[in-house]
Amino acid sequence: MKNKLILFAILIMALAIPQSVKAYDFSYTYQGKTLYFNIVDGNAQVTYEQYPDENNDYESYSSLAGGLEIPATVSNSGVTYAVISIDSLAFCYCSSLTSLTVPNSVTSIGNYAFYGCSGLTSVTIGNSVTSIGNYAFSECSGLTSVTIPNSVTSIGNYAFYGCSGLTSVTIPNSVTSIGQYAFRSCSSLTSVTIGNSVTSIGGAAFFGCSDLTSVAFNADSCTVAGYGNDYRAFVGCTNITNFTFGNNVKIIPSYLCSGMTGLTSVTIPNSVTSIGNNAFHLVKHIEYYGSATGSPWGAISMNGYTESDFIYSDSTKTNLLAYIGYGGNVAIPNSVISIGERAFSGCSGLTSVTIPNSVTSIGQYAFRSCSGLTSVTIGNSVTGISREAFSGCSGLTSVTIPNSVTWLGREAFYGCSGLTSVTIGNSVTDLGRLAFSGCSSLAEITSLATVAPYGETDVFYGVTNTIPVNIPCGSTASYSSSLCWSRFSNFVEMAGFAFSAQSADETQGSVTITTEPTCSSFTAVFSAVANDGYRFDHWSDGNIDNPRSLTLTSDTAITAYFAQNAPDTVYVYVHDTTVVTDTVTLTEYVTVHDTTVVTDTVYIDTLYIVDTVYITDTVYVGVDDVTVTNVKMYVQGPEIVVENAEGYTVSLYDAVGRLIERKVESGERKVFAVPVSGTYLVKVGNLPARKIVVVR
Repeated sequence: MKNKLILFAILIMALAIPQSVKAYDFSYTYQGKTLYFNIVDGNAQVTYEQYPDENNDYESYSSLAGGLEIPATVSNSGVTYAVISIDSLAFCYCSSLTSLTVPNSVTSIGNYAFYGCSGLTSVTIGNSVTSIGNYAFSECSGLTSVTIPNSVTSIGNYAFYGCSGLTSVTIPNSVTSIGQYAFRSCSSLTSVTIGNSVTSIGGAAFFGCSDLTSVAFNADSCTVAGYGNDYRAFVGCTNITNFTFGNNVKIIPSYLCSGMTGLTSVTIPNSVTSIGNNAFHLVKHIEYYGSATGSPWGAISMNGYTESDFIYSDSTKTNLLAYIGYGGNVAIPNSVISIGERAFSGCSGLTSVTIPNSVTSIGQYAFRSCSGLTSVTIGNSVTGISREAFSGCSGLTSVTIPNSVTWLGREAFYGCSGLTSVTIGNSVTDLGRLAFSGCSSLAEITSLATVAPYGETDVFYGVTNTIPVNIPCGSTASYSSSLCWSRFSNFVEMAGFAFSAQSADETQGSVTITTEPTCSSFTAVFSAVANDGYRFDHWSDGNIDNPRSLTLTSDTAITAYFAQNAPDTVYVYVHDTTVVTDTVTLTEYVTVHDTTVVTDTVYIDTLYIVDTVYITDTVYVGVDDVTVTNVKMYVQGPEIVVENAEGYTVSLYDAVGRLIERKVESGERKVFAVPVSGTYLVKVGNLPARKIVVVR
């Protein structure tokens, strides 16, 4: 409303015409709609009925609704006039108009001509129009498509500003200039094609086109005119992923692609001979082998060695310049020594990153604004974390800075609003200004340095000053007198060694720490608690005590391992001369020589001398299930068991078919004693006999 009032106030003052005065020479009814015209140089110009009233309201065409086709000719008093232009403000705020056809006779569309026609969904512009005025279709929020004919040479400032329904635009080769903010806030616009005759693009022409992903730029020689931050034609278009240049482009203006953090890689044709200052500021990577000077024009990397989603400075892959993937869980290759400036900056799809021990330095802004990043592992060779390396990583919940790090740059973790805990290694001596400022969710800080790391008073600006700050034994005096640490009131002295205990698999069991190491005792007490169906097996250092007491002598991390329970134990003995030549299937857990554990089915065609074999579970050895009646047979201890045999006579035979025992009593479970090794046959009712090999 403010813009509307200013617009009409200026218009009224400029024209100095009394209010509520009629502004047309004659009216003409066409297709049931009455329009108003002025005679200009012997031709007709579509205009409005009257100037704004005393409230600056403009409603001359407010009754127009539905589709509007402007006639090519009109008649008045026996004279026929060609309609050649649409006057400024002619149809502004005609919110009920739904479609518009501008005839081929019209050569210009005036300023604000269709301003605020929010119901307008489609526009057809005749092929004689050469200029589209300032604000001509501004705030036409319902407009979804518009065809700009090849006759148009200029598109005015704000011409399509606020057309939030517009999805694509093709600017023809006839257009030489695009005004400032011409397509500003066209929030649904996804693709733009710029013709090859454009010589001037107004600053911020596509400002706020948040859905814009694809741009085809074919202008041979072009400049961008604007002021301050609005100098960039595509300012704020961070979702552009595809920007292509035509093969005849010669000049790329300054700041053209500046700030396109979503643009991972762009190829510049060798036809380009001039590239302006910061033309590719913050673009991940550019490929260009032409003659223009001043590389890389603000790009993060240029002409590097590409492998997978990484750009390196060369084939040694030691210097990582940029990451051009879409994110997810990313592990940086072990060849990398340094992570370059802005290498992952703005990668919102990144969820976790592992920085290997080979890396010694993390560049400025390396992971800035990676808002989806929830987990980061920093290798133990990194010596410093540069300015704003992780600033704006709002999804990050915890971070451990290894003991190899000696300094943190300014705003290193600034604005990590989701960060709840941080551990600072024992070698850190210097914290940059605002390093953890804005980390409003921090609930615990652990600093392992015995002497408080230096920092200004704003290092933890915005962090609650009553949260626990864990520090080494005897360090309270150092921290409480330090500039950046003295703001905290809850220092907790802790043992000099870091300790953690966890389960290798949380689905199998967990670890409970009952006694934490303290300054008076470096002993930790902890126990492994198995879930149903599992048992504790061993700790990661080989110890099997549970619960366990451990006196720390260094930083310690220990892991509990669990194994699946075995309800029964079956002993199978292989003696010195026994050879089994039939196939034997051993399932579940098999221990050979008391040391080897096999956790899968093992098929043994010929079984020779292997000392004692322990099979810790119900084992099916050389047996087929009798599926017809759901009968199941297996060996358990010194017995052959037949289940689900209710109502059947079950017979046991030796290998040559001699009856050993027959069970005819009721009950679904029949048990036969077989104390010695051998091959047995089991027959259920009239079903075929099944062979069972028993090895002892």
